[in-house]
Amino acid sequence: MAHVMKKPASANAMQKPPAVLEEKVYVTTLTKCTCGGKLCKGKDMPAMLYGTEGNMSVTHRSKRCCRKNCRTYFGYNYCTKPSGQFNTVRIDDVDVLFANDKVAFTKKFLEYHDSLQFRGYLSTGAIGFAFDEVLADGRNPTCKWFSKTYQDARLLRLAMEEFALMGDDYIFKIKIGSEVCAGAPSPKKRGGRPSTKRTKQKPYTNGWFMLSDPSDGRILSVVQQFEPENNAVVFEAIGKVIDTYPECDGFIMDRCCKVAPEAKRRDLFPQIKYWATDVWHGEKHSDACKHTMRNVRALKTRFKGVNTSVAEQIFSWFRGYARTFNEMKDLRHMFLVVYYCKRHNMLIDNGDTKHLNKFSTHKKAKKVKKSYECIKKRDHKNKNRSRVKKNSVQKRTMKAKKAMSMKGKK
Repeated sequence: MAHVMKKPASANAMQKPPAVLEEKVYVTTLTKCTCGGKLCKGKDMPAMLYGTEGNMSVTHRSKRCCRKNCRTYFGYNYCTKPSGQFNTVRIDDVDVLFANDKVAFTKKFLEYHDSLQFRGYLSTGAIGFAFDEVLADGRNPTCKWFSKTYQDARLLRLAMEEFALMGDDYIFKIKIGSEVCAGAPSPKKRGGRPSTKRTKQKPYTNGWFMLSDPSDGRILSVVQQFEPENNAVVFEAIGKVIDTYPECDGFIMDRCCKVAPEAKRRDLFPQIKYWATDVWHGEKHSDACKHTMRNVRALKTRFKGVNTSVAEQIFSWFRGYARTFNEMKDLRHMFLVVYYCKRHNMLIDNGDTKHLNKFSTHKKAKKVKKSYECIKKRDHKNKNRSRVKKNSVQKRTMKAKKAMSMKGKK
């Protein structure tokens, strides 16, 4: 007969507790402060890490300088000073970037969504919405400050990549959350008087002026317009690159009939012999315009086979960033404009022009608010001619009436 042994009461207490996944700890690898002091353990803070597989809870462990006159705190990839948080790592040494003490992003997550923003004009709100709907699945929604922290981490990664070739002096001056680089000069103020309804001027400027090569579509020069587009901006953009292209003898622009006379009068850029208006804008110029290809055969022969609408194609692509760029801080706005021009040129070098619109110009010419210089001159001449003709007709009619009355008297 088999005997059944009863399980002792103390056996339940001897069982192992269920396995619990330990949170990953992120701590800086630095051992010394910038002042030379030794770093000691700080405090552990709960943080949220956003990646391509979703978000997960992690532990962010800080370090602190042991010197009493310093006491600088060091996070995983930055140090906290009275003037802000500054980068302390190189882009190749980390896979995660912390925007602050409690929010971090993986590099893959930032690279993926930055590519989407470059080609799809996405806003940070759209990225947060898609993350909550797909990756988070409604269980761990994004934090309240997701848009701000994502932009801080995104600009941090871009600045670290672009400043890597300049050396550590530039990399360790990157300021998180405020500026691209602490040593960068502040932007100029917007030109013109402020509106009567506002006490100060708008933070953004009057856009950007770009020069492009019609042979391949590369952007050659970028100038920020603090005043509305004028000849000074055009001459500044040309002067930046004209020495690099000694064989350049032509310039194409929509209002060339206003730029060319001043350039010739001031004897600027003597190597440029052909000043022309592009084909699409040339249709709206007057028949007497000296810079339209349909009026001047020499211009038509010189620019035969040249893509004169390349500037319109680039503008059609770049204007999609207006909404997101104008909501950024000034230095971030300036940095991203130059960075996107660089990415555009990299795509052109690789033979990828899918982001440019092949049909950016309208088939039917639309009326413009401001007339071109040649149209103003034409309208002024026509107005004077009609005035002279009207007066001459009135004089003739008076003479005819007088002659008729004299004949009647006879």
